[in-house]
Amino acid sequence: MKKRLFFLRIVFGLSFLFSAYTKFIVPGYFEITLMDQGLVNNRLAAAQWARFFIGMEMALGILFLTPYYTRKLSLFSFFILVVFTGHLIFLHVKGVTENCGCFGEMISMTPLESIFKNGFLLSIALLLYFYSKQKGKFYWVLIVSAFFNREHVGVSSYSETGGFELSILHFF
Repeated sequence: MKKRLFFLRIVFGLSFLFSAYTKFIVPGYFEITLMDQGLVNNRLAAAQWARFFIGMEMALGILFLTPYYTRKLSLFSFFILVVFTGHLIFLHVKGVTENCGCFGEMISMTPLESIFKNGFLLSIALLLYFYSKQKGKFYWVLIVSAFFNREHVGVSSYSETGGFELSILHFF
């Protein structure tokens, strides 16, 4: 069972890393996707949320490659995937058939295809949660997440009106 859990944990982590990478290489496309789906109203908010999601996926991917925090991370990932799947169901019901942006431009998926992909990932998250033993202290998760999402705390970002402005979001 340990080898199977190891394999599932690595596959799960690599899926988050791949998703982050595909958005990271062309973040502007993901920003436009967020705006097209009506999740944000302007390009500045889209840029901030895109980078937040990329950083979160990168942190989750790296943390899943380690043997620590598996239960808490899988529970957190499960809830995130449930929210994303709910949004995808909404898009599918609305009749949207464009690329959902889950894997950036590299792999184009309709909302329905992405719902099935998320169902697979949700099942992995549940297996990891119920069959893994907790190791380590959870504060390292916060440190790694903060590192990959550092652009949300006091980093300048380009505004629509021209020039740079300070963007400070509080997540704690």
